[in-house]
Amino acid sequence: MPIGVQGDDSEQNSSLFTIAVDPINRCFAKLMSPHKMLIFTESRQQWSEYLIPPDGSLESIFGTSGFPIEENRSLRETYGTHGHRVGAMQTRLTFHDLGGSVVARMIHSDKRNTTALVEFDHETQEIRVRKLATFNLDNSVSKMFYLIASPDLHVFLGVHNSAIVHIKVS
Repeated sequence: MPIGVQGDDSEQNSSLFTIAVDPINRCFAKLMSPHKMLIFTESRQQWSEYLIPPDGSLESIFGTSGFPIEENRSLRETYGTHGHRVGAMQTRLTFHDLGGSVVARMIHSDKRNTTALVEFDHETQEIRVRKLATFNLDNSVSKMFYLIASPDLHVFLGVHNSAIVHIKVS
């Protein structure tokens, strides 16, 4: 059954694609602003607004008070000997899921990576974010990869090289 989105806080207004928080139990998220997400749960059967609490600034994690999102999303077109290509201009912030855990990854301007565990409190409708790690990733891996992320381990599967980042619990 499709999950509909209505009202002003619609999928057209979200900052990123839908995040599969826990697809088995039909829990999905949409980032709407640096401090707000819409969460769909099986029990509610609707999108509900979740907020980062006022005391939950993400300054120490990402260097901003909320999730670092850019306002300028667009498509990039290139023309060359291989024809016409269109690619999406992606944000520095990506979300990755693994079995109900959501890991946010941000690339800093100096190419460092910061990852954080994102948890949703369904009773208070709040978003809790806990920093996991800040690390450098070799260019041979960071160009094109698939990320398998968990709170304990990040595995970057690249085209030619791969990398494993072990997360130390602090």
